[in-house]
Amino acid sequence: MRENRIYGVAALAVILVLFVLVNLIANLTLSGVKVDLTERHLFTLAKGTRATLAKLDEPVTFRLFYSVGLANRYPAVRSFGSRITDLLESFRQASGGKLRVEIVDPAPFSEAEDEAVAAGVRGSDTGGGERFYLGLVGSGPLGARQVIPAITGDREPLLEYDLAKLVVTLTAERKPKLGIISSLPMATGPGGPIMLAQGRSRPYAIYSQLRGSFDVAMLDDKFTEIPADIDVLMIADPNPMTAQQLYAVDQF
Repeated sequence: MRENRIYGVAALAVILVLFVLVNLIANLTLSGVKVDLTERHLFTLAKGTRATLAKLDEPVTFRLFYSVGLANRYPAVRSFGSRITDLLESFRQASGGKLRVEIVDPAPFSEAEDEAVAAGVRGSDTGGGERFYLGLVGSGPLGARQVIPAITGDREPLLEYDLAKLVVTLTAERKPKLGIISSLPMATGPGGPIMLAQGRSRPYAIYSQLRGSFDVAMLDDKFTEIPADIDVLMIADPNPMTAQQLYAVDQF
């Protein structure tokens, strides 16, 4: 079971890096092109996502609070909601049924709306006295609960990553420890310790994302071994490593 969880953590790290790179490239070269997530087929999911879901050994529940009735009044909103439900269905299929998907319409003044609000799902005012909900609550086998308060269009390109992250988080017994070997000032951003001392540091976006899922430790340039409590090792543009350091990485 622990090996499955570590495998899932590693897959999640790969998914995150790939999603960041793909979106950077897309922003530069594919302006106006959108990924079609409307087909209910497994090939819409990244290989890392499918591998993570296939290795689920305990059930996870995704409860989507989605104001279907309101969405049906607006074609663009209905289309967006359909893409979300299609993606969730792909997740369910890839998990072999271990991931349960429940869709709840929180009608105004209903118990479902009260449940959505209590869980932390955030509604949007429609201007007509009704609130529109599109948020997700995930629950795991160990009693863990995670919430996406509102699924918005600007986050859609990374939604697969967000959901995969939710699965790994909900099934983890603890936050896994990620060791990073890098010459880049990921934790402080440009300017390094000087900017940190001045209170003006801006950590790399990928570092901030990783800290949400991992207990992150930057390894010192002079490391001679990989600490025993490291679960996943990330190497990004490292300084030249000594033979002893290369051996430590190889042994890890």
